[in-house]
Amino acid sequence: MAANVNIIAQTRIVHSGGDISSDRYTDDGSNDLVKGELCYISNGTVVPVSTAAEALSTASAPFDAAAQYAICLEDRTADGTSIAVQRVDEDTVFEGYLVDSSANGDVVAPVADIGDTIGGYHAATGLWAPNNVAANGLFVVVDVMDNYDPWTIPDSEDYEEDSGGVRHDRVQFRFLASLIQ
Repeated sequence: MAANVNIIAQTRIVHSGGDISSDRYTDDGSNDLVKGELCYISNGTVVPVSTAAEALSTASAPFDAAAQYAICLEDRTADGTSIAVQRVDEDTVFEGYLVDSSANGDVVAPVADIGDTIGGYHAATGLWAPNNVAANGLFVVVDVMDNYDPWTIPDSEDYEEDSGGVRHDRVQFRFLASLIQ
């Protein structure tokens, strides 16, 4: 399978539907967590959505049912102590560099993609990104960089390209409401 999954930078929250807060939960004691990593909360414990490099979709846990999701606010070596997280709600908007786990070449998001359902991708390093694959999608595209940042023009010197020179557009997106508990 062809793939273009080089993640340029960690996905980040750009808008939260409520107050920005920091909650503390116990890490699961077996997985290191990195700042910005996407996790879910299970019985008061923060668990990464994945520990492998893989596409994320509603076809696999934890996304096959509604859950409480959170973003780690700090790096943490697995030790079973508490970690600061920000809870994700259905109004939380993220921004990330789009990857494509099913194709090679530039990964672009035209304005026509607004409203599309897309998947996610998790790297073994804890980085995660929106994935330009619609099957069993997790997220809804709410805006694309050509719309909210029209002055950025990709070229060989632009930060929008990965280490291999492949262009990755940024998109803003949110979880499907049905996945948020």
